[in-house]
Formats: sequence, structure tokens, C-alpha cells
Amino acid sequence: MKKHMASDQASETPCTRPLVWILGDSWGTPLGLPPHMQEDHDHLDGLLRQHGHGVENFARCAGSNRETIQRALDHDGPHPDYIVWFHTESLRDFVPSMGYFRIREATLKHAQLNYEHFKELLDKTGAKDVIIGGQAPVIPSLLVHSPYHIIADWRCELLDMPSMMTHSVCHTYLFEHLNCKDTPKNRLRILEQNERILDAERASADFPDDCHPGGVAHRELFGRISNLMC
Repeated sequence: MKKHMASDQASETPCTRPLVWILGDSWGTPLGLPPHMQEDHDHLDGLLRQHGHGVENFARCAGSNRETIQRALDHDGPHPDYIVWFHTESLRDFVPSMGYFRIREATLKHAQLNYEHFKELLDKTGAKDVIIGGQAPVIPSLLVHSPYHIIADWRCELLDMPSMMTHSVCHTYLFEHLNCKDTPKNRLRILEQNERILDAERASADFPDDCHPGGVAHRELFGRISNLMC
């Protein structure tokens, strides 16, 4: 696995361990791995708890960006100091039966809506955010705020390959949908990207179930971002 050094040095002044909210899909919860693997693989959630952080986890397997952000917005508990968002595919919030579409345009449209929704959450809580491109990369040019820290495409970093701006790995049905107006050439190009990602995950030890990062990856992630939360 390609290693990364945290960009900021840890503070020399002791601090109270903050409250962290985690958003996202199955990448954001220890329950993302199959049950027989969960005990053998650390997750950022557990690592934060072990080091004294308070954690409220809103991530859900197969969840969408908008769903998890709304769940956090509806929460009545204490506001977090930090929000860690395991960013997933914006197309999970897309309903293809609503009319004709092109995959890239639908991706950008719903990413923009998600980013506006996330800004609402940040405004409400006053939290600092750590956005991690997980099941799909972040599109930084569409963000409507300046993030505290961002890892735009953690998946491709783990796979040691160039970032691929695809949000359709889990949505192959869109390519055959009657309302899809993409040309065959465009559909094939995106499908080839998706196939490269899936093949790389199957070949990588960092993805023990072929689709979710395992303990080694999460420990490296914890080391990379934990000193930002103080």
C-alpha cells in the first residue's frame, strides 16, 4: 500500500479529545466488511474511540450522501468538533426514471446538491470537516466551502493508480437504462474505468473483501488524520 505522511504536525499542547461524527456509506462503518472479517480488521471508527475520541456514526451500508447528511442534520445531540465524511457516489441520490439523462451530467448535478447540503450541516454544527473520497472521489471544484482537510480519492491512492472521476461503479444498470442519452463510446469509456477499479480492488491486499478497505488501510488513515483533530 502506498504510504502517506500527515501534512500537519501534532500540537505540543494537550487538548481535550473531540467529538467526531462519521458520515458515509459502508466505507464509514465497521459493519461494511462481512461479519467474519470485522473482528480482524480495525476501522477508523474504533481507532478514534480507542484513543479517547467521542464518536457518533451516521454511516450506513448502501447509504447515499444525502441520506447520511440528513441523518446528521436531524440529530438532536451535542454538536461535533469534527465531521469525517466517507464520500460515496452522488448517483445514489439519482432517480433515472425522472427523465432523460447523461451519466456525467447527473453525477455533477447531484454532487453539487450534496455539497450544498453538507455546507448546511457545517453551518449548523460549526464543525471542522475531513472529507475522504471513498467509494467515489470528491469533486473539489464543486464544493461550496473550503474544507478543513480533504483526501479527494482515497480509493485510488490505496490502489496506487490515477484518480478516476466515476460515480457509477455500483450503478451499471444506468448504462442500459432507456433514459440514458450517452453515446455508446462514452458508456464504454466509463465502464472501462469502473472495470479497472474493480479489478484493482480484487488484486489488492488493502481490500480484503474486494470492495472495502481493511485494517491496514484504516490504521494508515488514522495516523494520517488523527493529529488534525485537536
